[in-house]
Formats: sequence, C-alpha cells, structure tokens
Amino acid sequence: MTPTMTNYKRIQGAPVSRDLFKKRITTLQAFLEILDDSSFLALDAEHVPITSQADRVLHQVGLAYIKTLKPENSEMPVRRGHRFGQQRRINLEDLEPAVIDFIQNCQSGRNLILVGYGMPAEWIYLSTNFPRAIPLFSAWVDLRDIADDIVSSVGKIPWLRGLLRMFDYFRFDIEPVNTNAGNGTADNAGDDAVATCALAHALLLEKNRQKLRF
Repeated sequence: MTPTMTNYKRIQGAPVSRDLFKKRITTLQAFLEILDDSSFLALDAEHVPITSQADRVLHQVGLAYIKTLKPENSEMPVRRGHRFGQQRRINLEDLEPAVIDFIQNCQSGRNLILVGYGMPAEWIYLSTNFPRAIPLFSAWVDLRDIADDIVSSVGKIPWLRGLLRMFDYFRFDIEPVNTNAGNGTADNAGDDAVATCALAHALLLEKNRQKLRF
C-alpha cells in the first residue's frame, strides 16, 4: 500500500489499529506522566519510488529501543553512540516475525510506547506489513505533536534533523551519510530511529524547550 493521507485516515478506524490509535499521547504533560513506568521503541520506515513518486514500496524498517527516559540526566552526550547498528536483509514475508522478535526481546515488564516523528507512513506500514506487532504497544507518541505542544502557537516546526541541530547535536551524526565521497547521500531507517530516541530525550530538557519557544 502506497502511503497517502487517505490511507492514513482509513487505518485510524481499522479494527487492527483503532484501539492503539486512540491511545495517542499529544501533549508534553502527558508525555512526562508516562516516563516512570514506560520503555520506548522508535520506528522509522523508508520507502522508494518504483514508477513514480506516488508509487512507493517499503525499503527499510528501522527500530531502536530505549528502556527509560530520564529528564534529569543532562549529561547525555549530543553525539550518538553509533550509526546504523545491526542491519538485516530479509524478505517482506519475513518482516513481521522479525519485528515481533525484536520487540519481544526488548520487553522489560514496563509499558512499551511506540514513538516516531511524523508518522503517517510508519502507521500505514505497521498496520499493513506487521500488524501483529500493534498489540505489543501500550500507547504511541508522535514527537512532532510534543514539539507543537511546546511551541503552543502557529509556526513551522523543523523536521527531525532540524530539531536535533537546534539542540546542538553534532551535525555529522545528523546528516545522511555520503554513499561515496561527494556522490550523494543515503538515508537509513535504523539511523533515523536512533535519532528519534535522541529527540525524545532532548525534548525533556527545559533548555531545549526554551529554544523551541523563541
């Protein structure tokens, strides 16, 4: 299924996804309230065009797990510890069991929160390609909602990398990697999932929230 806003709206009421979709966390206060008993799994999907920009197929799924977010920890480095992490090449029919296996190996007895940034495509692929993973989540949060809530005014919120640059993350950890010196760049879904975890922590720090407000 090619991601479109029509498809995104359709899955909001679909039996496989509607229960979790209703458990959307949209405010900073609600986000802060779940920290004590929750772990977080970031999801990012990359898709590529086939015959046109409107005809896209799933190319990569990135997952990153963080057991706890601690807003009082202001010493978290602004450089990510690694790029890409473990990569696996699997057939589409094997994607769902691979995703479920990853999630089940991460579970810690805490509520598991699905997290992303700008998530229509991720929701479509989640409900289409690995729907049996949906019941494993207690709630979900699109960090763009949290950023919008912090700003509390009409304005343009930067994209994921723009926010991390604003919060002083090292630019070489944020930008896509050069595929060959000077010959283009390549996004990586796993790398973006790690960046999403970094943003989740960054939004908990008041010094970063002040940068969004002004």
